Amino acid sequence: MSSGVELSSSPVVVIKQCESIIRSFLWFGLGDVRRAGKVAWNKVCKPKIEGGLGIKNLRTWNKVAILEQGWDIIQRKNSMWVNWCYQVLLKGKNFWEVRVTSQCSWQWRKILQLREALAHNLVFEIKCSRKKNVLNLHRKCMVVQ
Repeated sequence: MSSGVELSSSPVVVIKQCESIIRSFLWFGLGDVRRAGKVAWNKVCKPKIEGGLGIKNLRTWNKVAILEQGWDIIQRKNSMWVNWCYQVLLKGKNFWEVRVTSQCSWQWRKILQLREALAHNLVFEIKCSRKKNVLNLHRKCMVVQ
C-alpha cells in the first residue's frame, strides 16, 4: 500500500464501526454521532482528483489486505505465517481445492472465500526455454486500483 500503513484483515462489523466514527467526525467533529452525512460515503472516498476527499475506503483496504495474504500463500512467500499456513491449515492440500469448513477461523475463511478474486487477477505468462525445451509458467499479479 502506498501510504506505508498496513491494515490487517478485519471483520465487517469492525470496519462499519470505524467508518461510522470517521464519518461522524468528518461531518460533525464528534466521534459517535448518529446522523446522516451530507455527501454519500462512496463520493467522499474518491481520490481528490476525482472530486472526493481522498479518504481511504476501509472495506476496500480490508479486501486488499485479505487478497495480499492469499497472494503470499500462492507465491509461497518465505515467511513464518505462510509456512504455518502450509503446515497447519493446508497440511499438504492444494490451496485452490481446500474446502471452507465451520472449523475455519474467520481470517482463513475470508482468504479462502476470496480465492476466485485472486484467480481472476492472476495472469499466466508462458515462456519457452530453448535450453530445456520446457514450458515455464510464471505468475504475475495484475494490480487493480
